[in-house]
Amino acid sequence: MVACLDSGKKKADAMLGEILVTVEKLKWTIQHGEKALRPERRPTNFLMMYKHNEVRWEPLGVLAACVSW
Repeated sequence: MVACLDSGKKKADAMLGEILVTVEKLKWTIQHGEKALRPERRPTNFLMMYKHNEVRWEPLGVLAACVSW
């Protein structure tokens, strides 16, 4: 397994600590990703009540990866 060769972990540790966690995160993203990235309306103050605020989530891609060894 690549995870074992890359990190030096045993197969059981790699399965529980890396592979299963990654699979669970991917499952959550597939199930909830569209809802989580949907534009959101935000409240405004009294002076700006004729306007509306909206947050649009736009992924930028991978910016950095911090990994432990």
